Amino acid sequence: MDTKNWQSAGVFKTFEEADQKRDELKEKFDLVKVKRCGRAGNLFRVKTWTQPLPPKKEKTTVKSKYKKGKKNAHLRSGPQGE
Repeated sequence: MDTKNWQSAGVFKTFEEADQKRDELKEKFDLVKVKRCGRAGNLFRVKTWTQPLPPKKEKTTVKSKYKKGKKNAHLRSGPQGE
């Protein structure tokens, strides 16, 4: 299970300042939260999270077990030999 990697957007002295910053960032990020921090919890940190992009899948090629050419044509076309 992967955990979310939150990014810090700033530290503020009052909740009102942090809440104002949170409102600004709501449009840009998927999730925004305000957490208490500092000694005795007297500061407020705004944290943001955006869902990461899915990993790109590399295309794999399927390799034929028969080589092209007249010599092996009877193998590719089946029992008729054409």
